[in-house]
Amino acid sequence: ITADYRYTPNAQLKNRLKFSVGRDIINFDILGFLGAEFDLKTTALRDTVTYRFNKHFSLDAGIDAEFASSTGFVKLPPPPREGEVQPDGPPDNVIESTFNNEAYFWGAPFLEGEIRYGGLTLVPGIRVDRFGLTKDWSVDPRFVARYDFNQWAVKAGAAVVHQDPDFPDIDINFGNPDLKLQRAYQYSFGGEWAPWEHIKADLTFFYKDMRNLVTSSSRVVERDGQQVPERLANDGKGRVYGAEVFLEHSFANNMRGWISYTLSRAERRDRPGEDYRLFDFDQTHILAVVGSYVLPRNWEVGIRWRYVSGNLFTPVIGSIFDNDQDRYFQLPGETNSDRLPDFHQLDIRVDKTWVFDTWKLSSYLSLINSYNRGNAEAVNYNFDYTESNFTTGLPVLPILGVKGEW
Repeated sequence: ITADYRYTPNAQLKNRLKFSVGRDIINFDILGFLGAEFDLKTTALRDTVTYRFNKHFSLDAGIDAEFASSTGFVKLPPPPREGEVQPDGPPDNVIESTFNNEAYFWGAPFLEGEIRYGGLTLVPGIRVDRFGLTKDWSVDPRFVARYDFNQWAVKAGAAVVHQDPDFPDIDINFGNPDLKLQRAYQYSFGGEWAPWEHIKADLTFFYKDMRNLVTSSSRVVERDGQQVPERLANDGKGRVYGAEVFLEHSFANNMRGWISYTLSRAERRDRPGEDYRLFDFDQTHILAVVGSYVLPRNWEVGIRWRYVSGNLFTPVIGSIFDNDQDRYFQLPGETNSDRLPDFHQLDIRVDKTWVFDTWKLSSYLSLINSYNRGNAEAVNYNFDYTESNFTTGLPVLPILGVKGEW
């Protein structure tokens, strides 16, 4: 349940408050061998006050806050880490962990100003976070600058951001409760060109430097006076860099649409001294074409075509037969050294709206994957890993929807 309240007493001051409460319940059992029962309750709010002092300066101040409590248990094998091969066969390391009204609180006051003078716009900001899992604090500054002249604009930005490890990573049974925050430094630089009223082109270069990434660890550490496996540590580093081109046609002559293309590379190093490798979800090429056209009598037709480099995977280069278990075990190759076939898909949508005095009725028909492309999502191997094939995604999928608004 989410409530949104906006208060604008005058042209200078406005306030927006969002408040939500929610509950998530997970409950499953696999033959009594594996399972989970999890009850998560959350309460969150975000309040932002904006005050415009004059035409040159305005200020945003606010707070993000979230409180969560969890109860339940899990009985599962540890999930594979980023870049690790999914274990084959029945799990041989099942871990149990119990949660009894565990409480977590996140809080983050923030401040952001906007300074305008002529064609120059400066947006400095700062955010102070208290994280719920590590209970650590961070101070994250950020800065954006932009200069507009004629049909052109140049822009640049930089920011420091922090993030908690994932919930299982911080659990004492599955991971390491002593993990620290993960950190990234983000930079971007680019320009815009608007040669005509409804056409805008944008080119942005970006770079992200990541530190303290969570990786697997084989070390033994002392915790509460005992020698225990560390399991996970903040040993990883990563970097993402590339460029995005964006061409937009805003709504005019009954038509709107855009084309975007991103060329990027995402690499990480799991431990000091190791070579960098590609992230699981590194995608070299991402191309999207979106367009819609408004027809008479409140009809609208739209398309979306996407092309993306195939996801990476670690190939199996052989196998070993285990006489004791009467089965083959895989021999993985170099981490993320192969790719699935490239993804591409065309979606088509037709909308129709009927407008009445006090309400309106809308319906739509979407045709997902309209030319029935069998996009590969995973690799399957036979019993001795000598043959393989692909698991493909959904075939052509029609979806019909109806919506009424009062």
